[in-house]
Order: sequence, then structure tokens, then C-alpha cells
Amino acid sequence: MRRLGHAWTDSTVSQVETGRRRVNTDELVALALALTTSVADLLTPPRPEKLDTGVGAMRSALVRPWVGGLLVVVPTWDTDGQPGEPRIETASGLPFRDIEVEGVTITPEVLRRMIEPKGS
Repeated sequence: MRRLGHAWTDSTVSQVETGRRRVNTDELVALALALTTSVADLLTPPRPEKLDTGVGAMRSALVRPWVGGLLVVVPTWDTDGQPGEPRIETASGLPFRDIEVEGVTITPEVLRRMIEPKGS
């Protein structure tokens, strides 16, 4: 990380690994370069984990296309302020049709089920 312009020490690495320090966007990009991986790989939880979005848990198979910019997940709430079924769109804002993830075609209905609303 120091070669990439970030003043990281062994202590910094330990703090990041144990969750005692957050990584900013510049550091995230540098980490991807240093580890010869993609930012999407760093942000995608390994299977079968889920990503807690604050309004629900997103399955890892949905995280990659979302992080990669293939789709946008728009949270919705009911009149009582409870999380509702998310709306899934393309990155250009068009209604979502089908997407291929790791060789499998996934429909919008399947994608919606890949997000579990908080409290369910």
C-alpha cells in the first residue's frame, strides 16, 4: 500500500482485518491493485454469505452484478416505514429484464427473492 501512496503500517492492516478501521474509496481501489483483484471482488461476500444492506440481506449472487454496475437495487418502504419489496432496474434506469450471472439466467422475480427484507 505504501508503494501506491498510502501510509499503511502493519498496524493499519491489522485494524482493517479486524474491522477496527474502515477503508476509504481511494484505499479500496489501491487494495484491489495491490492484491491483483477487482474492487467488485473485494466488495462481494463469499458464498453462501449475505450482505446486510440496512434494509435487508442481499444474497452474494446478487451483490456482484450490483457492485459491477449491471443493475440498481432501489429500496422501497410501505406506509408504516417498513422495508418493502425492492425494485430492480438496469444501471440506465430502465426496467430490469433478465441477467446472466455465472452462466445462469436470472429473472427479475428471482432477483427480488435474493433480497430478504429486514425482519423476515
